Amino acid sequence: MRGLVWFVAWLCVGLWSAIAVAGYWLIDVLTGIAANNADKIGGDPETAEFINWLALLLQSIGSITAVILWAVIAIAILGIAWLITRLIGRPSGAQPPAPT
Repeated sequence: MRGLVWFVAWLCVGLWSAIAVAGYWLIDVLTGIAANNADKIGGDPETAEFINWLALLLQSIGSITAVILWAVIAIAILGIAWLITRLIGRPSGAQPPAPT
């Protein structure tokens, strides 16, 4: 039973990682497009520079946030699996190791 719990937990971490990578990529692509096309939005060079700077700032913040969010949720999934295995306990026929 414990092996099944850990298998499901690692499977969930893998699926969550795939979702997080997709989100990270989406943040990178959308903010990259916004930064590259900043001159088309604002006609004034200072406005275009500000939009470019803002898009790159959002890209950095979004990327860092995506990695932190991935790590927190992955650790939470593994923590829940650990807690479940502790609540399940040892198999009924298992004996603790003898003291040496």
